[in-house]
Amino acid sequence: MLKQPTNVYRQITGITGHVGFKVLVTALQAGYRVRGTIRREAQIETIKSQASIQPFLDQLSFTIVPDITLDGAFDAVLNEVTYVLHIASPPPSAVSLYIHHLNHVGL
Repeated sequence: MLKQPTNVYRQITGITGHVGFKVLVTALQAGYRVRGTIRREAQIETIKSQASIQPFLDQLSFTIVPDITLDGAFDAVLNEVTYVLHIASPPPSAVSLYIHHLNHVGL
């Protein structure tokens, strides 16, 4: 396994979903240091308890972003992050509000 620089973080959102979790495991297996974004603190133990994560706990940390649809939701959690893999999507109830917001800011 290629040893990655210790000062480089990959932020991965959506790690509690099927695709995001697979991306997390693949990144850890490749030797990357990862900060996983979750919505609730209780999800940390669920992720850490998975057998495929166990060998890599020293490479993994977490940030909590309860609502990814808010302006600036990620501002405080991207310190020291070099790369972001944004796999999360807003919960279905928030999608229409998110699209409405994007339409009003001209995107």
